[in-house]
Amino acid sequence: MEVINTEALVSSLLVMGFDKIDSLLYVYTLGQLTIDNTKTKDFSFQDQEISPDFEKYIEFDGSVYRLKEGYTLDTNISPINGHTYTLRDRFQSHKKLLEYLSTVDFKSIVLKKANNMLAPEKEFFCDKELELVPELFSPKYKLMNKEGKIEYSTIPGTLGGNRKLKIYGRLDCRSANRWLKKGYYKNERVFFADEETAIAAGYRPCAVCMRKKYNEWKQKAKTTLQ
Repeated sequence: MEVINTEALVSSLLVMGFDKIDSLLYVYTLGQLTIDNTKTKDFSFQDQEISPDFEKYIEFDGSVYRLKEGYTLDTNISPINGHTYTLRDRFQSHKKLLEYLSTVDFKSIVLKKANNMLAPEKEFFCDKELELVPELFSPKYKLMNKEGKIEYSTIPGTLGGNRKLKIYGRLDCRSANRWLKKGYYKNERVFFADEETAIAAGYRPCAVCMRKKYNEWKQKAKTTLQ
């Protein structure tokens, strides 16, 4: 089991191309790692003291980590045992962590970050994040709001729905996608920013892709009728 800390995660994200790591990107990445690690047991997170090298080359303003002005990942640093190393070499020491991060769906993480913001703006996203979700600031998505009305959004929805049946579910729902491929209910297809919005609009969970949520809804509905 590899021991990692904030320094290891931030350094590895920098190597991955995220030239600034804010609190949301950090928290959502660590959260995904924690979820995955419950199965794999590859890492042990122990927030240890930051190394002098990290403090020397990386600044933290209270909310964002980034390389200090004048430094890039290709900057040569002090020779070690007669060899000159770049900051990229220095930050690539956690190979197992980098291998794991290369498998993470960062597009989903960036979308979660955007959905967490009341009014997402470009300045809050690094170039890597904008590359992952180029549609983030293109207002072309039609989402249903809590009042059941359609609004345009720069952020794609995270849940789909059937307007006629008043059902919401995951975008990868096998039942919904099977019927959509057959040409059914395309005109009734709607999207939601999040589950709270879908529920407020009067929709209930899908019994196929959100079975646990559906059972909870069903039980609550029975209790209400009694």
